[in-house]
Amino acid sequence: MPQIDLDILTTEPAETYHAQAGEYLSSHQLLTYMQCPQLYAKKRAGLIRETDTPAYFLGRAAHTRILEGLGVYEREFAVGGPINPATGKPFGSTTKKFLQWQETQRKPVIPFEKAELIEAMNAGVRMNPTACELLAHGKAEGVVRTKYLGFPSQIRIDWTNPELGIVDLKTCDDLTWFESDARRFR
Repeated sequence: MPQIDLDILTTEPAETYHAQAGEYLSSHQLLTYMQCPQLYAKKRAGLIRETDTPAYFLGRAAHTRILEGLGVYEREFAVGGPINPATGKPFGSTTKKFLQWQETQRKPVIPFEKAELIEAMNAGVRMNPTACELLAHGKAEGVVRTKYLGFPSQIRIDWTNPELGIVDLKTCDDLTWFESDARRFR
């Protein structure tokens, strides 16, 4: 079976990749175009900015932890928060102490309760034999830029296994709706 040459994939921070969105077409832009060409045109012209949601933020953090490992995760995110000395437990993410601590961080913050969820997701992936096989060898978040049908295009692939191909990690709020969400998000 032919193998994918992982050297064709470049590595760059997510911010660098997303900063190229004005020059290169991506799968997300294609989905927007399929929903509404006028919305695509307005976003492309910079008239409408993409909004970040808590779910997207959590998904990005989970991708980093699961696919790129603990070291990259801790380097890119401030995980946790201050501990209440009276209780020995973390301050809640809406408390004054937590918000003061959050202001001092120089990277996105993941409070303890969300960090626990991300660790549970990571453990769930590691307990799945098929997922372990897919992620045993390969490269995380590899980028390819090329022309496709005359359009400069780019992709940041979640994981590329040299023998098994592209692995796309998805997170969801509830597995009950995963199948319909997958159809809805194409």
